[in-house]
Amino acid sequence: MTTFRQTLGLAYGTLMVLLLAVGGFGLWINHRDEAFYNDQVVPITQETFSTAQMIALLDQSRPTLDAQRDHAAGAGARWERPGADMPARNDLLAALALEQSKLADLNRTVRESADYHGRIMLAGLGGGLALSIVLLFLQSRLLLHPVRVLTQMVEAPAHGSLDGAASGLPEDEFGALGEKISLLITQLRDARLEPSTRARRAQQITSATLDTLDHAIAAFDPQSNVILSNASAGRLFGLTLGATLHSANLPVLTRIFARVRQSKEGFHPEGFAGAIPRTEKGAVRFFLPHAAPILGDAGEFLGTAVVLADVTELRRLDEAKNDLISTVSHELKTPLTSIQMACHLLLDETIGPITGRQRELLDASCEDATRLTHIIDNLLDMNRIQEGSTTLHLAPLAPSILIADALNPLRPAMADKSLIVQLDIPDPLPAVAVDRGRIRYVLANLLSNAVKYTPASGTITLAVVAEEAMLRFSVRDTGPGIAAPHHQQIFEKFFRVVDSSGAAGVGLGLAIARELVLVHQGDIGVISTPGQGSEFWFTLPRATAS
Repeated sequence: MTTFRQTLGLAYGTLMVLLLAVGGFGLWINHRDEAFYNDQVVPITQETFSTAQMIALLDQSRPTLDAQRDHAAGAGARWERPGADMPARNDLLAALALEQSKLADLNRTVRESADYHGRIMLAGLGGGLALSIVLLFLQSRLLLHPVRVLTQMVEAPAHGSLDGAASGLPEDEFGALGEKISLLITQLRDARLEPSTRARRAQQITSATLDTLDHAIAAFDPQSNVILSNASAGRLFGLTLGATLHSANLPVLTRIFARVRQSKEGFHPEGFAGAIPRTEKGAVRFFLPHAAPILGDAGEFLGTAVVLADVTELRRLDEAKNDLISTVSHELKTPLTSIQMACHLLLDETIGPITGRQRELLDASCEDATRLTHIIDNLLDMNRIQEGSTTLHLAPLAPSILIADALNPLRPAMADKSLIVQLDIPDPLPAVAVDRGRIRYVLANLLSNAVKYTPASGTITLAVVAEEAMLRFSVRDTGPGIAAPHHQQIFEKFFRVVDSSGAAGVGLGLAIARELVLVHQGDIGVISTPGQGSEFWFTLPRATAS
């Protein structure tokens, strides 16, 4: 492939060679004419000049001869002209005529040579001019035409044409540039045409992928209209495209949607209490709802994504575990009660006297039996709550009474550690609809944990804040704090944070507290940073006239 640079170099190189040839030819003609002048014209000119000088000398001598002739005539003597004069002068005149003839011949020869060489020079100049015209034409073809084609290619996208074909360009630098521009235009066309294709393909892939899942998945716009759903969501919950939460008659999802829209935070249930049952092909399946907000770049609410996870097997395993725990707890409760009764009878010396060492052993056994009984009672309570068999005796109650019920029994333990108790309870506060005994357990558990983990001379703060439809209770301590990964796990059964406090427990208190708050239609959580203490909080609904 000949490049544009090579083409221009070849064309202008040819013109330069022609100019050099014409110039060299002119120099050669000049040198030859100079040699001809020196060899031919100069000698003849010199001879002619010498002959002319000789004739002039003869002509100058004629007055002397005429005087001699006149003198002789005056003296009456006979005078004769010298005869040698005439032949010499005639010869010189003949020689001069010959030399002039030679000069005329030379002049004619020089003129003819000059005319010939002039024609050659004119021919060379004409050839150079013709070559220049040809080169100019070629330059317009080689330069202007590709530039015009490239300009049209660049301007085409502005007029809506995205053909991008690089036609009519030579295979040189212009052709390579045209291919690059064509590639860019093609990419621009693909980029302009692909979004809809990509979106459609992505939607098809997403739909096909979601339809393979057993979980029900749906997305809602801000007005709770279904904008995305898979086959399970449509088949089991009626969440097809265009449907609404209201038309699907799903009050649980409606409450979750309202909560996510208001808080712009995700919803993740704990446990299987909120699982929604659905019957398919004679079998009951349970789906646990999870929700996450869909937010725009500026944080505006665009909708909610909901995943109804199929937890049928997990729930069955959890029920089996709960049944096992319940059975074991019931089986252990009776012998533990007998052991406690025996210990108390022995300690009362009803059967007979005991020694001091025996009393110590019996006291330790009674304490362990009591602790085991407390654990079993907690396990049975947890099982009843999760089964929904717990009956709540709701009644409006002032928050200050709830706090006093939980705080007073713990004051001796607080005094032993010189703990400072601060109350942040504004007055008046609306009453809450609660089961007094159940919520007393919740507050007592949070307070006992605060006493347990707060170092001596530390501070415990109890606060109550009124919100729109809820009251928020919080217990803040100055203990070691809890790492963020444990904030959700700490409310699970049998989970305990490993620390150096040595505090006893089996990890059931917070799990039971969470279940009790949830059955009161409230929420519970923790805010904590290691080394800066912890704040456990829960919400309860306000009491209504009904």
